[in-house]
Amino acid sequence: MLDPQVIAKSMKDVHKQTVVDSRLLSYMYKTSLEATRRDTQTVVNFSAGSEILVCWQCAAKTLQRRDDRIALWDALVKTALQEDIWDDVRFVGVCSFPSIW
Repeated sequence: MLDPQVIAKSMKDVHKQTVVDSRLLSYMYKTSLEATRRDTQTVVNFSAGSEILVCWQCAAKTLQRRDDRIALWDALVKTALQEDIWDDVRFVGVCSFPSIW
């Protein structure tokens, strides 16, 4: 069974060495949501949490090119929309787009 705390710890461990692969970040995002949903036995859509979003922020900060940052944030928006997590889409719009410029 997936444990949300174990996944959050894994995300923190991964964060020690920044991951910029949007496919891997998307996979970790979806896995974390699935674990939380199974743990709480609900289908309520909520934010993936700060541990997950910090990994995306750190990845964006390491990217030098504006187009790469846009592609990364676009991947998060698409993944969050697929999971119907509007809070995380809003997070990208509020917190992260200024870092693109």
